Amino acid sequence: MKRGIIFITLLLMVFSMVSHGKKLATLPGLFKPNPIAVDDQQLYICDGVTVHIYSLKDFSLKAKFGKPGEGPQEFLHNPSAPQSIAVYPFPEYLIVGSVGKVSFYSKEGKYIREKKTEGGQIFANYQPIGNNFAGMGMTLGDNQSMAFTINIYDADFKKIKEIYRQNFMKGGSFSFPPVTPAFFSRENKIITSGGEEFALNILDAEGNKVNAISREYERLKVGDDFKKGMHDLFKSMLKGQYEFVKDRLTFLEYFPAIQNFFAEDGRIYIQTYMKKDGTSEFFIYDLNGKFLKRLFIPFKYLTPVMPSPFAIKNDTLFQLIENENEEEWELHAVEIK
Repeated sequence: MKRGIIFITLLLMVFSMVSHGKKLATLPGLFKPNPIAVDDQQLYICDGVTVHIYSLKDFSLKAKFGKPGEGPQEFLHNPSAPQSIAVYPFPEYLIVGSVGKVSFYSKEGKYIREKKTEGGQIFANYQPIGNNFAGMGMTLGDNQSMAFTINIYDADFKKIKEIYRQNFMKGGSFSFPPVTPAFFSRENKIITSGGEEFALNILDAEGNKVNAISREYERLKVGDDFKKGMHDLFKSMLKGQYEFVKDRLTFLEYFPAIQNFFAEDGRIYIQTYMKKDGTSEFFIYDLNGKFLKRLFIPFKYLTPVMPSPFAIKNDTLFQLIENENEEEWELHAVEIK
């Protein structure tokens, strides 16, 4: 189990610009921010177990909350993971996902309530859908197998229905790049990804499929540079555990067609593994699955396998860029057009 948790941490790390877009502000005091979120008025940055709330008008710090611990308004901190918490802004409140629980805060950062989550949740990721929630789960099976699931939960975060399952580990071996499910809940629809091909499913609030996105896509071959980068990453992070990892680490022949996707403002932004001159390939669809356009967007990576923290809102890609000379983090933005 301990080694399984190590690999979950590494999985989060994996998912975790010629021009980096327009610089909007310097945000002092951040250490290792990841992830970020944006709504119409505010920017939310998670750094360790603290959420920082900034105004999008003048980028002033309006509030911050969170500290390490297991009590109310506290979050468990994993120093070897790229993120300990994640914040999801919704019209009436914020949801903060963390290890073992989900918390609710006002848009001003005031604590409302929290709820412990059921076993099988390494990291709580829940989004409202109707009167329920969509969320991610993990199951451990026989023969050292592991699977990630996307589920619908009731208002008390009790599982109602599994809507997607993706195996990650079989027989104690892990394949990279990982093929793991992701989801967004938007406009009373659940958008899910998973599998190696270019495909998303669009579900209603009960988890029934109502539409789908798919296209023929020539997947990129996994090269030696990526393999070396993964081994170097594991060696630096796991140290004494690396000998165990390297004997069980396998690689897919081809990258999955989809690396990330993001749903916001009635659009679905699908990012592939294709990179070109400091840009990344995106396909854009509406929430009904209609293709809108393909384009390359300036995009920054922290490592060959881990993006710099980013979010999309109002057809703008916001991304935190580290200024290594000044040892500060900057907020950049590029218009998606």
